[in-house]
Amino acid sequence: MAKLTVKKTAHSRLINIWSNERAMSLFSIKDLNAFRFWKKDKEFMGCGKIFVNIIEPPPRGNYQGFVLGEDNDGRLLVETRNNIRLVVSPPTLQKYIDNNKKKRFRWIWKQEVYQNRTYQVKEHHPIIMNITKYNNLTYLTYVTHRCVYKKSPLGELQMEKTLCT
Repeated sequence: MAKLTVKKTAHSRLINIWSNERAMSLFSIKDLNAFRFWKKDKEFMGCGKIFVNIIEPPPRGNYQGFVLGEDNDGRLLVETRNNIRLVVSPPTLQKYIDNNKKKRFRWIWKQEVYQNRTYQVKEHHPIIMNITKYNNLTYLTYVTHRCVYKKSPLGELQMEKTLCT
């Protein structure tokens, strides 16, 4: 859990969880999970959201996607709203001094090439979890983005773009 902790105080921990797969591994109880479940004919997932700029080849531009999992090398597995699958290396954390001489941090994403496609992450919104202890009680709150899939007539899962947030 220490690797995931972004901010720590005496009574709380703020944690970034990069992908749906990581959230599921942390919070599965007897095959039940709040981060991935089926309701009727749709699969609902809590995911990190990512914005990617595709540089080459066309169609170029900015695309919204969801971080579904991670590969064996720790790279993030992303699917965009227009069904482009990408692999993204985790960012590095950079320390800098702002104009007011305060120490700040920011994520730096490198340009990637995967399956003859060149792209770079512009923005990432991970699953955010806050664990707080107050009066001998522990409170857990989290914020996630919803990604929904539905089975096609051929049995393949397809993203339901209108239901994703």
